[in-house]
Amino acid sequence: MPCEKSAVPRYNQTLNGAAAGRTIRVLVVEDDGIWQHLVGHALRNTRSAVTFEATFAGTLRQAREHLTMGRFDMVLLDLGLPDSQGLDTYHAIRKTAPDTPVIMLTGTDDEQVGIEAIRCGAGDFLFKGENAFNDVLVRTALHVIERSRQDDVLRQSERNLRGIINAGRDAVIVTDLQSTILFVNPAAERLYGQNAEQLLGARFEHELVAGAAGEISLKAPGGRCAVVEMQVAAIEWQG
Repeated sequence: MPCEKSAVPRYNQTLNGAAAGRTIRVLVVEDDGIWQHLVGHALRNTRSAVTFEATFAGTLRQAREHLTMGRFDMVLLDLGLPDSQGLDTYHAIRKTAPDTPVIMLTGTDDEQVGIEAIRCGAGDFLFKGENAFNDVLVRTALHVIERSRQDDVLRQSERNLRGIINAGRDAVIVTDLQSTILFVNPAAERLYGQNAEQLLGARFEHELVAGAAGEISLKAPGGRCAVVEMQVAAIEWQG
């Protein structure tokens, strides 16, 4: 554990995303007073395009209370707290604030734990040491926040697209390469007279060739035969 205070290198950091020019609220979850001081000093003493506002919590319970009462842009999290240890600490934070990006602060003996946390969704991890009070911390924080913002934009775009598909009058059916139905929109449910639970996992009975278009016959509600126009497109699908 370092006992000397080091000067914080100053640098200019340009942030192209929505965070530029505003205050970023950071919850620092760390029970050691020296590390609280070093991290807080690094966040306050940077000439980046943003201003950091740090709030400190020394236990998991305090951290969850802060996250419940207020909104934070990021969490800096030490895995070893008086009331929680290891990945259980990370999972508890994610459960309380699932949309808030997390950076792990870990000791040199905890590298594998940090890697496992990233696999579980953490934004990044930093070793306790000089990174806790130099420009690496700020640069990593800005990168993780910007990446989280871009992920939010992508998720919103996906929700918008899903809304358009679900509101459309044309039936949309997604299958895998074996013609197993993976997704249907409400128009497809109406066309077949069945709900999604009944259709998903069933086999689409017509031949599918990417780029093909033509008329097919379907068994519609009431046992009648419906002739509809079908267009086939090859896409990448993650349902």
